[in-house]
Amino acid sequence: MAGAEDVMETPPPALTAADAERVAAKLFGFDAEASPLASERDQNFHLRAPDGRERVLKLANPAENPATLDFQIRALLHLEQSAPELPVPRVFASRSGSYCAELRAPDGRRHGVRLFSWLAGSPLEAAPRDGGLCADFGAFAARLGQGLRGFFHPAARAELLWDLSQA
Repeated sequence: MAGAEDVMETPPPALTAADAERVAAKLFGFDAEASPLASERDQNFHLRAPDGRERVLKLANPAENPATLDFQIRALLHLEQSAPELPVPRVFASRSGSYCAELRAPDGRRHGVRLFSWLAGSPLEAAPRDGGLCADFGAFAARLGQGLRGFFHPAARAELLWDLSQA
């Protein structure tokens, strides 16, 4: 399986918004209009259904380890049970019942595809930097840590490119 560096060097998926709309409908039964979102190594779309429901469709980089995707999903499912009040994305199962469907893109590459709830708000980078923001961020991080208490996944030990302990 590819290493963490390979994920950063492998081009992300390259679907159009129309492709994303078809994927969301086919794999998840979610009919919506898609708009691209910025992403580092995956490809993400904001989906808005005619009835106003919103979701995020995430297409994983083809070099991403499937265990990493499962780790992310399982952590969110754990939080849904242990700390349902936390504002974290909720995961939706595909039509087949899987939380990570597989897509073979037109270019032949395979991608894990996941559907998450949309969390409305502003990016952290747009917020004014003040003591209140720092306190709120710290309180959220503590609640997140408490919510993840007791959670374990084998992929938790994988190399993380942004892990400061690796610096």
